[in-house]
Amino acid sequence: MLSAPGALALAGGTDITVMLRRKPMDDVMLVNLKKIPGLDSIQKLEDGGLRLGALVTVGHMGRVLTAPEHAVLRIACNSLGTPAVRNLATLGGNVGRASPASDVIPALLSLDAVVILESARESRRVPLGQLLQGPGRLDSRPGEFITAVELPPHAGRVGAYWKAGRIRGADCALAGVGVSFCWDGDAVTEPRVAMTSVGPTCLRSAGAENVLRGARLDEETIRAAAEAAARDARPITDLRASAAYRKELVRGLLTKTLRSLAAQERRSC
Repeated sequence: MLSAPGALALAGGTDITVMLRRKPMDDVMLVNLKKIPGLDSIQKLEDGGLRLGALVTVGHMGRVLTAPEHAVLRIACNSLGTPAVRNLATLGGNVGRASPASDVIPALLSLDAVVILESARESRRVPLGQLLQGPGRLDSRPGEFITAVELPPHAGRVGAYWKAGRIRGADCALAGVGVSFCWDGDAVTEPRVAMTSVGPTCLRSAGAENVLRGARLDEETIRAAAEAAARDARPITDLRASAAYRKELVRGLLTKTLRSLAAQERRSC
């Protein structure tokens, strides 16, 4: 059914209803996914990872993902919109929308998320970073829809998410950063730094990750990582903010995030 011309998958509906009000289309067929069993569940996998169903709401994830290793995703979920929006918006809808200003996607990128896509013909597992192609564009095939997102085991990891917006709690990010890593004594290992609203997609900062890998999280390292992230950012100037301001936000937000993690109790992965 999803392979039919004009077919659109309907999950929470927070984006698609707004889109159709702005630009009514006679040839659209909405395919309601809500009656498909299992899409609204969270399951622990045998290897210790998590399988998050596509219809799990952002609000639910913000309430139940209490393990320290999932802090970056929990914080990101709780920073999205208002409570009413969070309780309708779904994980699959947020990933499928592929917004470059998403709160949820950078958190998922920092946790090495893998997206499960299914069609009548096949099932595919695609790393989230490879799936994102541009604003509103995924590397998906005709008839495919997102059924779940899987997170590999992350015991011992720490993480956080910070964003800047014009209206607290009710505005999409002018810029944001999601960070996740392990401690090995005083050294950072397996760092992930992801950014939002500073490129055509949410993206990771390889430069910041290279600075952090194996380093002590002191002020010198934090400054160097923040500068590297700003260099990796590819923002545009629009009505909401200039490109230069967004780069400055990346510097400040990553500095704030890393300082907050440096102050937390350290436990090895």
